[in-house]
Amino acid sequence: MPEDTVFVLCFDALTLNSVKRYGCDNILQKNSNGMHGNTDISEFDIAQSMILWSSFLEGKNKQEELKKILHCHQIDEDAVLEKISEMERKRGGIKVRLLKTMFSRDNISYMNAVISGMPPSVVNRVEYGIFGGFAGKVLSNFGEYMNYMKRSIWHHKSSKQSTFLKNFAPHRHIDFPSLYSYRAREHMALGPLMAGAINDPDKNLEKFNAMVWKIHKKNRKKLFRAAKRDKYRLILFFTPLADAIGHLNLDDDRVMGEVYRELDDIVEKLRQHARILWILSDHEMEPVMDGFGRPTMFGDHMYTKRGFFSTNQSMEEIKLLRQGIKTHPDIASLDESIKRLGQGSPRITDFHNILSLYGPGRI
Repeated sequence: MPEDTVFVLCFDALTLNSVKRYGCDNILQKNSNGMHGNTDISEFDIAQSMILWSSFLEGKNKQEELKKILHCHQIDEDAVLEKISEMERKRGGIKVRLLKTMFSRDNISYMNAVISGMPPSVVNRVEYGIFGGFAGKVLSNFGEYMNYMKRSIWHHKSSKQSTFLKNFAPHRHIDFPSLYSYRAREHMALGPLMAGAINDPDKNLEKFNAMVWKIHKKNRKKLFRAAKRDKYRLILFFTPLADAIGHLNLDDDRVMGEVYRELDDIVEKLRQHARILWILSDHEMEPVMDGFGRPTMFGDHMYTKRGFFSTNQSMEEIKLLRQGIKTHPDIASLDESIKRLGQGSPRITDFHNILSLYGPGRI
């Protein structure tokens, strides 16, 4: 097995048409003998990031399991009370006293009972405060405390032993959904900011975009720091940039062009470190068009039934790796994954098999 570091860059909502539109030849990996195309996620009813990335890691469809907690939002009373105590120590005041009264243990228990009986659509609106005018501002503030939730899908963790990561030691994963490196609270804090941007884009859209870029730049810094250490067998990188910015800016060519050029720049600069490079998205994102074929107002988008992939690896290299596999718990599944890759339409779950070809262990 090769000893080169395997780089897997996961760009949430990266879209093939946009990659081509903005001239991202590095992402397409045109200067290699590799390949690019779309992944098939048609087996999923819900193109939800945590479901798709968890399925990618574990090599099986996790939809039915994770749908059970998709809209399961409960307030973590210990975390909320700790936050209020911290505010009380720092500044006190009437706002803190009101919060302390509102978020007593008894009240939190009652709120959780109410939340558990709410329809998912209502819970989401409360969580993110997506109402207009005064109600939106109030609920956006409340959303700060809803970030201290437990049993939400965003806190789901896959066991390392159920993922392809078990074949790579040491490895590094950066802010990856369903793994312990994922900074759930930081990502969930984008919800109230998004609500504010929807309610008042002139005032809040730049603030939302800036927070997304801040998360991305932190992840980028960690990626190149890990690459320079030259010690990991696999580096798994995640950024929400194209997805989060796309939610409210998909119709803005200048903003989205900047996003795609940034992602292309990461790939270009990583080349010096990466002999084995895979780039993936969970799903694609396309604008909703009006009757005249024009994008509708910001925030209107749809996820497709496909994702994106590219690699600098050729099918000949993949087949050569396959020849070195003598034992495997499911040879038929491995060969099917390689076959679909060769046909240009791999499933997102196929990469559990494909990436494990590079590991010194066996699945």
